[in-house]
Amino acid sequence: MLRVTIHHVAGLEGCWAVLKRGHRRGPCDLRRFHASASAGSSLIPQADDFAERHIGPRRHDQEKMLSMLGFKSLDELTDAAVPENIRLGRDLEVDRPLGEHAVIERIRYISEKNEIWRSYIGMGYHNCRVPHSILRNIFENPGWTTQYTPYQPEVAQGRLESLLNYQTLITDLTGLPVANASLLDEGTATAEAVALAFRQNKRRKVYLSEKLHPQTLAVVQTRAIPLGLEVLIGNIAEIDFSNRDACAVVFQYPDTEGAITDFSEVIQNAQTNGTREQHIRRDKATSNICTAQALLANMSAMFAVYHGPHGLKNIANRTHNAAIILKRGLEDAGHIVENQFFFDTLKVNATLATSEIRMRAQQKEINLRYFRDETVGIALDETVEKQDLDDLFWVFNCRNTTADKVTKHIGDQALPPEHLTNTQFKRTSEFLTHPIFNTHHSETQLVRYMKILENKDVSLVHSMIPLGSCTMKLNSSTEMMPCSFPHFTEIHPKRHLEPYLPSHPIIDPMALMQKRARSFGVVSAAPYGSAAILPISWAYVKMMGPKGLREATQVAILNANYMAKRLEKDYKVLYRGSNDLVAHEFILDMREFKKTAGIEATDIAKRLQDYGFHAPTMSWPVAGSLMVEPTESEDKGELDRFCDAMLMIRQEIRDLEEGRSDPKCNPLNMSPHPLVTVTSSTWDRPYTREQAAFPAPFIRPESKWWPTVGRIDDIYGDRNLVCTCPPMEAYTSPYDQ
Repeated sequence: MLRVTIHHVAGLEGCWAVLKRGHRRGPCDLRRFHASASAGSSLIPQADDFAERHIGPRRHDQEKMLSMLGFKSLDELTDAAVPENIRLGRDLEVDRPLGEHAVIERIRYISEKNEIWRSYIGMGYHNCRVPHSILRNIFENPGWTTQYTPYQPEVAQGRLESLLNYQTLITDLTGLPVANASLLDEGTATAEAVALAFRQNKRRKVYLSEKLHPQTLAVVQTRAIPLGLEVLIGNIAEIDFSNRDACAVVFQYPDTEGAITDFSEVIQNAQTNGTREQHIRRDKATSNICTAQALLANMSAMFAVYHGPHGLKNIANRTHNAAIILKRGLEDAGHIVENQFFFDTLKVNATLATSEIRMRAQQKEINLRYFRDETVGIALDETVEKQDLDDLFWVFNCRNTTADKVTKHIGDQALPPEHLTNTQFKRTSEFLTHPIFNTHHSETQLVRYMKILENKDVSLVHSMIPLGSCTMKLNSSTEMMPCSFPHFTEIHPKRHLEPYLPSHPIIDPMALMQKRARSFGVVSAAPYGSAAILPISWAYVKMMGPKGLREATQVAILNANYMAKRLEKDYKVLYRGSNDLVAHEFILDMREFKKTAGIEATDIAKRLQDYGFHAPTMSWPVAGSLMVEPTESEDKGELDRFCDAMLMIRQEIRDLEEGRSDPKCNPLNMSPHPLVTVTSSTWDRPYTREQAAFPAPFIRPESKWWPTVGRIDDIYGDRNLVCTCPPMEAYTSPYDQ
């Protein structure tokens, strides 16, 4: 990190550009910029004030909202709303704010201190070429990144279809009957599977193969402690399951050293004694996955959709062939490759000392895996080119060996004996046979497919998402940009942060102890968690500054109280404070409407979709309620539109209470109203099409968001697994009959 504070506004961009280019005007330059910034701040205002654009309500709107609540200022409101004993009483000790362009320059400068080396360490950490169409149209697209998980299925049909594609991908590739709907890292997914097995059979022993990735072993051990499980690590081929005291046995295929082993006997032995093949529960997953992990699953699904089964097979063959070429070249030079069968990873017993290999690898800026027994691991991936193989040959001192020479030596013969298709491990079953994986292989087709799915979902590019406790504020474009910087995505700032990190088997534990780290175990497969996500909060704090952060909190409280005030005559607001105020969210009680009109919170949530809104949190923390959190980033106009929608829905409830609407067929319990229903040639409902689809003046045909399906029974869907794949007969050609 740069050890110089240059957070004053004037001259910042110029100063940073000077630092980045490496040109120095002398030792006094930074002090001169610092002084001029202080002296000229009133004459040269900041070029871009992020807080002004991030905080939704304008100053005049804030004044109107405060006046309605009976307060003269934000300070007066928050003094009344927030108990004194939990207030900080001072500004946060963070730097004064940077502008958006300045913060990007700064974080780019910081990120470029990380050195991007080629990594062949394996252990689940493999490079991947993300197609640019997926990177730009999903990962960098707020139409995919700003919405929460598939909390309401009617407004999440795009994400749900994509996640179903992901689940199909996983079940097809693994042969397991079910799959999770989010991309957990390997260690965490294993720990979840073990916990699931324990919940199923209540046995307290867990057998882990010694050939699991070290971080997977460590994560399972950490997660097993609170469950009271006994973790046993060893050669699983020697385990005696006859005592029937094991809840799970976990092994890896291929193992952490790259070896491919036949586990058929182990599986049969385990199944005979009551241990099942398991993965994460699909029927419980979709309501509990965080946005980031669901986003990664969606990207993986699109990767498979784009490449299809033939494309994935080509990538696998390319990687496997590179590993074969590497093995041949290493063995020709006298090194021993210990894996008899392998896919992409080799364990090498080299003729060189490990210290010399490490030194030569550092000269080429290459990371390898160094085992305690002095062997070296090399794991290849789809990004490896011939030059990479040549550099690896050089690292192992394979004189006069090149990828071209080894390839020529193998020649045009049939696939070499090492190729898996020539072994008993060859896959014979089909995979990814669903049409979705065999259609969208051009960029035009893929982009259109992604846009079709995107258009099925409500996101923050459409309207506010008032989920209480989830804080659905808009992450700005500037905050998101660094997440795709290669110096963050390909390496962690990647050592001075180590004392504050969880322990990890890949990191030297003694080095952590010397830095007085207070470890609490291994929490995820990645040593430092999702480092690429951290720039979001870093940029937010840097651009907001202490004043902006304080105002953001105050405006969030203002927005919530303004909305509660507008709705209090028509809805009961629960849990107000001593001054009849709420904090940043508020709870609306819907329970009385079930008695008076036969309407529940779910009906109101579904009806809000016709008004263009995602529902607030339903029935949490109070059953039969809606919890609303507007955040500071929504402006007064959007707050008023949501309140107007809620007030119009209350009138619809009143129409039921007073007998003006059909108790069984009304806009509330028939909502939402998709386009196909509203434009149908027949309309036999006792209310008009306009009342169904255009219930408010602010809903116009040119801006209307349409749900793509009618009402879905959430509870039934959560409790009943339904196979949506076409039956096998659908793939039968009429000429085959």
